[in-house]
Amino acid sequence: MEHFNTINRIAILVYPKKPFIDWLKYVDPEVPLFDDIDDSKMVYLLPEEASENYQKYVKKICTKIFENQLLAWFTNPSVWPHDRSWKVFQKWFAVEMQSVIFDTVRGDIEKV
Repeated sequence: MEHFNTINRIAILVYPKKPFIDWLKYVDPEVPLFDDIDDSKMVYLLPEEASENYQKYVKKICTKIFENQLLAWFTNPSVWPHDRSWKVFQKWFAVEMQSVIFDTVRGDIEKV
């Protein structure tokens, strides 16, 4: 019987809340938005040891995550909100954590 290996990471799923969606519509009223909130989730891998207090780790890197979320919609930083603090991050995004990740693919993971 073949089984899948786990990897030494945890995952967080980050998805937008209403303030982020409102901002998208403000920047570009014609922007095509997702039909289902599940379509808008992005996954970030964190170190395994972050599982005990993943929110503390997310707080440390929230600006980078925030900017990555913005970059997925608009590549021009001049339209991005200036305040990308933890406080704003919490208002604009929801975060879920998944502690067990199975790798279903044989071979090495490649960074692109």
